[in-house]
Parts: sequence; C-alpha cells; structure tokens
Amino acid sequence: ARIAGIARTTDGAPLQGQLSLTQSYRSGALATAVLKTQANEDGSFEFVRLTPGEYVLQAATGRANVSTEGEFAAMFVTVDGVEVTDLAVKLSHGSTIEGRLTFDGGDPPEDPDVHISPVPVDPDLASLTDNAPARADIHDDGTFEIDGISGPRRLQLTQAPEHWMLKAIQ
Repeated sequence: ARIAGIARTTDGAPLQGQLSLTQSYRSGALATAVLKTQANEDGSFEFVRLTPGEYVLQAATGRANVSTEGEFAAMFVTVDGVEVTDLAVKLSHGSTIEGRLTFDGGDPPEDPDVHISPVPVDPDLASLTDNAPARADIHDDGTFEIDGISGPRRLQLTQAPEHWMLKAIQ
C-alpha cells in the first residue's frame, strides 16, 4: 500500500525537509529499517510499497541551537492493504522545560560542565532523523531552559564535573 499526504510547519508553510517512517514499537516490531523521503515543494510526500502493519510517521525541522529542538510531528498510521492518501501532518514548536539544578554538598563548582537532556520516554517518539535531544541552557544561578520539546520525556544528567553529583532537578 501507499501512504501520502501534506506536511506543514507551525506557520502553515509547506515542510521543506525530510519525513521518516518505520514500523511502530507498539506493534511489536523490533529495529525495523527507517524509510525516508523528501517533501516536495508543496509539502506533499509519499511512501510506497508498504506491507501491512502499524507505522510511525515523523517530520522535523533543523535545530535552532543546542538547547532548542526543531519543530516536530509524529503520527501513527495503520496500513492494512488500503492506501492512506490524505494525511495532514502539522509540525509543532513543542514545549519549554524550565527548572533549577541543586548540587549536593553546598555550592556548585565554578563553571560547572553539566549537561541535562530531555530523553524521549516512548521509543516511537524518539527522533528518526538522528537529531539528538536538546541540552539544557544552564545559567550561573543553576536555572535552565530547554525549548522545542515534543512528547513525554525524562530529564537525564548526561555529564557532570568529576566528583560531583546532581542532587535534584526542580
């Protein structure tokens, strides 16, 4: 069967980028190949010769900076031998996560080299375009922001100064 539709960014413009499709983990699929296609000038796209199954379709734009993920869309599509040709994929800016880091044992180290990333909880919503999750923009007072976050996430400490541990993320 075939899956086709039109992808648009948050401002309604046709997506000028790539769409990805793979079988959904929810369907019990294990590590299937990721199919990719480039959106046409008008945002239209298609995937052809698909076998029956539950798929996840994703579209994303590039990252604005290290702490801001690009626009993102994900949708589940069931293929049962009938063509699905009217998909409307609308990307979203996502949400902002703000917080404060607290270090155990007193004041944080000067110029701490700390990295916090919002890791996707649902494997079907992890980027198929090889975009790593954003990294928190951490300020001198321990506050931080991460923008453009889509889907359920968990905050993970991915780097900390030697001999330091993170006590809490509030």
